[in-house]
Amino acid sequence: MAGNPFLPGGSYGWPGGGAYETPFVRDYLSPDVPRGEYETYLTNNNLGGLTRRDDAARGMYDRTQSGYQAAVLQNPMLTYRDYLNTHLGADFFQNALAGMTPNQLGDRPNMWTGRARTVARA
Repeated sequence: MAGNPFLPGGSYGWPGGGAYETPFVRDYLSPDVPRGEYETYLTNNNLGGLTRRDDAARGMYDRTQSGYQAAVLQNPMLTYRDYLNTHLGADFFQNALAGMTPNQLGDRPNMWTGRARTVARA
């Protein structure tokens, strides 16, 4: 009986096996893939989780791509990783998220209650 192809040393993926050697994972983790670089940058800045703030930070991917494309016009040798770490820096997301409204962050405080709340009088 043949061994499981998905276990280490199996036949799945490239010779030698292993999930990290498959083209999908290898290409996603490549520095040439902007989305993978962006996720790594978010994780390094404590925004790689599943909270609303993290989702709002993921939603700014297109904004960072636009900024990167504008920066490449001035410096063609600039990589996306350098743009994220040098030009944006660690405070970019903290400042951007601080300026967002709760609605933009995904909070819906009045979704189930009305705008006016009543307080019982004693």
